Amino acid sequence: MNEIVNRRTALGSLIAATTMVSGPRLFATDDSTNQDIGTIAKYVHPKVSWSYAELNDFLDVMPDTGIISLQKSLHLIPHDAKAPSIEDRTTTLKEIQTQLLWYSSNVVTYPFRHEGKIGYHNLAKWVGTELGVDQWILDTQPTLVVERAIQEKLFVDIWDKMSPEQRRDVLQKVDADGYLKDHGAIAALSGAGALAALSMTVHLAGFAFYATMSTVICTVAGFFGVTLPFAAYTGAASTVAFLSGPVGWALLAIAAAAGVTMAGRANPRKTAAVICQIHALKVAALEASKQTDGGLFDAMGDPIKRQLVGRWRINGKKETIDISLASDGTFTADCFTAAAKEVERGAPTWQGQGSWSVRDKALTLKRTHTWYKVFWSENPREIYKGRKVLDITPIKVLLANDAALERL
Repeated sequence: MNEIVNRRTALGSLIAATTMVSGPRLFATDDSTNQDIGTIAKYVHPKVSWSYAELNDFLDVMPDTGIISLQKSLHLIPHDAKAPSIEDRTTTLKEIQTQLLWYSSNVVTYPFRHEGKIGYHNLAKWVGTELGVDQWILDTQPTLVVERAIQEKLFVDIWDKMSPEQRRDVLQKVDADGYLKDHGAIAALSGAGALAALSMTVHLAGFAFYATMSTVICTVAGFFGVTLPFAAYTGAASTVAFLSGPVGWALLAIAAAAGVTMAGRANPRKTAAVICQIHALKVAALEASKQTDGGLFDAMGDPIKRQLVGRWRINGKKETIDISLASDGTFTADCFTAAAKEVERGAPTWQGQGSWSVRDKALTLKRTHTWYKVFWSENPREIYKGRKVLDITPIKVLLANDAALERL
């Protein structure tokens, strides 16, 4: 622990001597915020699953503006307080980490965890699980993509709590230039549908997502009676300035008022505010450093594979297989004789496990082992080998040769 303190003391002196931060400038109207936050872009590591080491490094080089926004998201200082200067960086950063550890722990595990060794990626995955983020993303993607998926899920949940009239109001403000041709059609979509539709436009692609979210936050706050204590949200000079403010608290305050999935779950909700804030600061750093957004937030891997993760039923002429496809490319299965017309399924025949993959839009399922009452034994069998995926719907996958998977 002394090594962390000494390192932070040295870094604090260096930052005080070299940055332009002479005092808090949340939502600055000049380029100072951009210059300050842009200097830490190299610490974002967008393709990495963050351990405590990446989190600590990022916090250690954070300008005062970012530290203050984290304090507000963690309720260490009031949201409407005039931001104080950071005089003791080491103590302040330890308070931030200790509060984050408290929010994300239960009373049993908290005494045994260290604020300097927070497994940040696993923390983001836990929050994502609590909010209902796609498990494939949580299991396979780097931290930046997981964080983005958390913010997208909050957008979806908030959208689903709005009326069609409120949605059209949001769209009119987001799409002031009339890029979208039919606001009514998008307003009729569910949150997931609206997110998918808008993600293919300039409004939710890449960095533009965050400019859109700033408008959504300001607009939707009024719908749910949330008073934002920082008027500058409505007139931030740039997206970077917006992201450098306490966006995490604002997003979660609106989400809580809207009654979305994490309402009533205090620890996940409060931790989510910090995850959103850290993500916002990462994005601010990347944008301020003139980083292009191409592919930064895109999930890596085959999109077909992502859609196939889950539980399915294979209905053959002689057997029925209930199979669970995991995101790591493994599966478990229960096989039954083909169901008669009057019953759901026939007698059990085998339990198995194996591997699955998607290459060139073709699905391969290979059983490697079967269960013999007391132990697993090697027993390879090709279930599907290179069957082309012809179509995927939420409830069915159609494969070549009239084969299909039905979602359970």
